[in-house]
Amino acid sequence: MPWAPTATSPTLGVSKRTVNANSIQTGLNTWDVDYVVRVKNTGTVAAPNVNAVDNLNNTFGAGNVVGIKPFSLAAVPLGGAASAQCALNTAFTGQGANTALMAGDQTLNPGQACDINFVAQVTNLTPGATYYNWVTASSAAQGPNSGGVQAGPQGG
Repeated sequence: MPWAPTATSPTLGVSKRTVNANSIQTGLNTWDVDYVVRVKNTGTVAAPNVNAVDNLNNTFGAGNVVGIKPFSLAAVPLGGAASAQCALNTAFTGQGANTALMAGDQTLNPGQACDINFVAQVTNLTPGATYYNWVTASSAAQGPNSGGVQAGPQGG
């Protein structure tokens, strides 16, 4: 039987946006793309084991993600959340087995959110092309940590 939300089910909202109107070219055919992902508990009950997943290879293609710019991965707690509730997966690369942005073991209470910032370094982009990118968020209360809500695709 498929999962169906109830009045006591956790509800997550997730969004992703680029910080700059355009990516910043940093070298011959190489760009820095500055992202902010917001994960928010929009429901009325706590959402345990929250995680967000962003597979950058789905957007830019395998081999075109150089990496995550050093020291760019950061989280900002919102809505009364504590820093520990926005714990990051410091191994995040947006590729392979390292697509989880969060540690995945924190709870967000209703109204609490985390803004996750990072800069992806990518190559082989086509000038003027639109790249569709998305992120998924989930809570263990909604079943296995398999992606839950999907934001996107968004240009940029």
